[in-house]
Amino acid sequence: MKQNKSELSELRKEMHELLAELQRLLSVLSSRKPMLRGTVYVLRRRCGKERCRCCDGELHQTEVFSCTEGGVRVLRPVRGAEKERLRKLTGQYRRFRTARIRLRKIFQRLLAIVNAFEEARLAEGRKCKRHGE
Repeated sequence: MKQNKSELSELRKEMHELLAELQRLLSVLSSRKPMLRGTVYVLRRRCGKERCRCCDGELHQTEVFSCTEGGVRVLRPVRGAEKERLRKLTGQYRRFRTARIRLRKIFQRLLAIVNAFEEARLAEGRKCKRHGE
């Protein structure tokens, strides 16, 4: 793929933007804040009793922490201050994972840009060789 000078200039600009984004991501990835894999959510269910309100559609609600332990999904009920603590810890984990995914995409794009620069420089070298420069 042949690149002209303006396209290479745009690639340089994109590379600098990606590097700036990388710097921001590194602050998330290198944070010392604790994190926890899992999710806190509201579980809605029926209890099975014949005359219970849940039979009329008003389901029972319980806040739970869901995680995997030894390959098995585990649900634990949570209350009060524990709920907020778990939400904070699991939120940190989601931010970390999102940053990690973005990091991978940035590195893939940076590698593609570097490959374009290499190709353009090699093409320039071939021109110089043909013209005896």
